[in-house]
Amino acid sequence: MIGLMGMLFAPVRQALGYGSNFQAIAHRRGVGSVDYFDRYTVFGVPDDDLPEGAFDIALEQLANGTPDAEADELLLRLRDDTQRITRRIGYKRAAGFPVPAAAILKAAAPHYGHLTAAPQGTLGLFTADRAMDILAKDLVTDLAEPDRPSILRAMAETSDGAVLAARTLQRLISHNDADTPDRAQPAASVNWIGEARSFISHEIARHLAPTGSRPVNALT
Repeated sequence: MIGLMGMLFAPVRQALGYGSNFQAIAHRRGVGSVDYFDRYTVFGVPDDDLPEGAFDIALEQLANGTPDAEADELLLRLRDDTQRITRRIGYKRAAGFPVPAAAILKAAAPHYGHLTAAPQGTLGLFTADRAMDILAKDLVTDLAEPDRPSILRAMAETSDGAVLAARTLQRLISHNDADTPDRAQPAASVNWIGEARSFISHEIARHLAPTGSRPVNALT
């Protein structure tokens, strides 16, 4: 019986001395996944969850540039249930499902400063901002290098999106530096990073320009 429980719940399997694969449990939508457990207790999809069919339709709408009710619902839940939705997008990526990275990044960026999902994890350290940071970095990584600067510029068109774009670029640069500590980065990588930095800097300067006429005590 304990062995059976270990097949269903990763922490039990881990306690038995075996490795745990949370991604595999989530991929099969198992009861041991934090994102699917509720479905087994209510024998259906809870009201605060997004059915798989609607989720896939929303991604397809975003990919085709034809957002409808499903895409609107996905973006709303990305704002209000950030950790779960970002994990589910991650499951799709891991399974090889075509995820419209550019469309998600551009649509999600304006919501970055307005995420309402409560912190999760140990001590509440896994915040909605942190979840979005991770997703944005992964999605930009999925893009071809020549396409990254223009997408980051599009993300930075709003002030909240500019924060996400800047943080994403910083994470990517830090990752590249860690991967190549003893050798110079390829010229192509340096080119797109420099172009992206220039685009984001321009957008940040544009967002900050109106503050020049405000007194210091009126600045946020």
